[in-house]
Amino acid sequence: MAEERAYDTEVTKPNLFRFATSELSQDAMLCWLAEWGNPAAEEHDPLLHRLGQSFLNLVFSNHGVDRSQPINHIGIKRQHKNIDVLVTIDNAFALCFEDKVGTSEHSDQLQRYVDILKAEGFSEDHILPVYCQTGEQSSYRSVTGPGSSGREEISNLDNPPRKAFWD
Repeated sequence: MAEERAYDTEVTKPNLFRFATSELSQDAMLCWLAEWGNPAAEEHDPLLHRLGQSFLNLVFSNHGVDRSQPINHIGIKRQHKNIDVLVTIDNAFALCFEDKVGTSEHSDQLQRYVDILKAEGFSEDHILPVYCQTGEQSSYRSVTGPGSSGREEISNLDNPPRKAFWD
C-alpha cells in the first residue's frame, strides 16, 4: 500500500525534505543539486544549472572561499569511505557532506572525513566539510561554523524554476 501524507487545511510552503525523510533520499538530492552545477548540464536546463551553481556557491561561501574560476569538472561519489556525499570540483576542491535526519553529529565524523581526504592528496584548505541537517536537532553546538547547513538554507537556495519541473 502506498504511503499517504495527510495535510492540514492550512497551506504551508512545500518542502521536499518532508517527503525525503531518509538520509539516502537526502544524499540523492544533494548529488542531484551538485550534478546540475556541472557546466555540461546548462544545455539541458539553464535554470536548474543556476540552481546547482547556487548550491555549490553556498558551500564555498559558507567556508569563506572565493571561487572565481569557472568549474570545468564535477565528480560525485556516494558513500566514499563512509562519507555520505563527496563532490570534487576540478579535482582541486573536495566538498564532503555529512547528512543527518533527526540525529546528531557524532564521533567527529567531519574531522575523520577531512583526514581521509588529506590522505588522498587534497590540501586541507581545499577540503570543505558540510554538516547538513534537515531534521530537527536540539543543539548545533558541535557542528556550527563553516560548512553547517540546515534545511532552511538549502530549501531557500534559489526559487526553483517552475517550468523545469513540468517539462
